[in-house]
Amino acid sequence: MTTTSFLVLVLFLSGAIFFILVFLICFDPKKTILFMYGILKNPRKVGALAPSSPFLARAMAESIDALQRPSTILEIGAGTGHITERIMKKVQNDDCVDIIELNPDYCTVLNKRFGHYDKVNLFCGSILEWKPDYHYDLIICTLPFNGFKVDLVDTMIAHIKHLAKPQSLFCYVALCYLKPFKKLLLSRQDWHNNQLTTRYMQDFNKRYCYKTVKVFRNIPPAQVHYCTLS
Repeated sequence: MTTTSFLVLVLFLSGAIFFILVFLICFDPKKTILFMYGILKNPRKVGALAPSSPFLARAMAESIDALQRPSTILEIGAGTGHITERIMKKVQNDDCVDIIELNPDYCTVLNKRFGHYDKVNLFCGSILEWKPDYHYDLIICTLPFNGFKVDLVDTMIAHIKHLAKPQSLFCYVALCYLKPFKKLLLSRQDWHNNQLTTRYMQDFNKRYCYKTVKVFRNIPPAQVHYCTLS
């Protein structure tokens, strides 16, 4: 790594730490600290630098308003429940909400926060292991697709399509402005894999997504893609 690259990396990390500290002060210190502990404990299993902001959570849950009731809703990658909390404010009594989370520590938090709801079912494991005997009207997903190899992404997307009803709504998030840092930090092979996945998701968006919204008040800023699965 050159001196210039090293300085860029230091500046980026310093900026990230600063914004995370601001997030801690302004929003939810306790849950954010737990989220950061999860990153330090299992960095490859956490797809974000910080929990979803209230602004991102609001955008992700927006699709619920378009549903006919009662509805079945699936959240994939719930973390410590920032988006889940917004979902629970919008659902109605007859709706069913299933929550998928891979990290056991986060699952413990989710169970404490939402396990008492009759309408909520929490599954601690991979989305690929989740095989219910019913399908969903809306799937909300925070999985970091661009951080996975394209073969795994294709497998996950195929499984998500299988879980969805015809014309089901699918809402997922993609983090912005990370490309320069990925190119700097990733190996040549990992960068190549990342580009393959990026092109795969671009093709997916062209086929299925009808709206994209940028949320700048998040760490880092994010794009929310609204799609219809057919």
